[in-house]
Amino acid sequence: MKRNHLHLARTMLIACLLSFAISLTVRAEVLKYAPLAAPQVARLSKEAKHEYDLGLAAIDKINYKLAIDHLAKAIEIEPDNVHLRFMVVQISRYMGDTRAGTESIKYYDIAAAQLKAIGESARLNGREKKRAEDSLQEVAALRASVTERDDNRQKVGREIAKKYVQEIFAKTEEEKTEEAQQKRFKATESLRQSLVSPMAGGATEPNPVLFPPASTTNVTNVPGSSLETAPVERGVPTKLEGETAPNTGVQRRFTD
Repeated sequence: MKRNHLHLARTMLIACLLSFAISLTVRAEVLKYAPLAAPQVARLSKEAKHEYDLGLAAIDKINYKLAIDHLAKAIEIEPDNVHLRFMVVQISRYMGDTRAGTESIKYYDIAAAQLKAIGESARLNGREKKRAEDSLQEVAALRASVTERDDNRQKVGREIAKKYVQEIFAKTEEEKTEEAQQKRFKATESLRQSLVSPMAGGATEPNPVLFPPASTTNVTNVPGSSLETAPVERGVPTKLEGETAPNTGVQRRFTD
């Protein structure tokens, strides 16, 4: 169970590290946009300025999706304002660069639509229209390379995550090796103690395998052996040679 929890924790950590590493490769850039100059803001209608101010507040809170929504409402109020459109292009392109897959394509399409409208504006001169066309081609190229770009990001992210994992779990592997060595040492020490001191560890009897009990047979009373002795009854005197039974009145005779 403990091993399963460790494996799950490691998997979750690797997933988090991979996501973090990919985000590092994606969000390396910061949003760069050109807000309207004071005279341009002054020419906005009251409703358009309200949406514009909400858009700036959303940018300050790093809520770029909401900023695009407010600026788009301002453009609906003043469709000929190329400066508002250009702000949407800048933010949408940044969102396309920092997102992945279909979400990235969605923001590139928003930027492309605004660039087309800018290029069609009668307020631009030839040089400004050429810049709008060049930017439109750049956005189209970025849109076409989304799949390849995302694959490269994941590859780089996996490499970064792999390095993080190796650094984090290197110490863990060393601890496992040390723990295994300690277990082997304890097992060896326990075996050594059982061989040297069979009574150690609170045992009341010696090790029956290493120290078998002594034989209970009396070697001085083995049947058929020359060492066989007759049993001696307590309280009965032993007869000497030439001695008669006691209290018989017969005089004892001793040999020389």
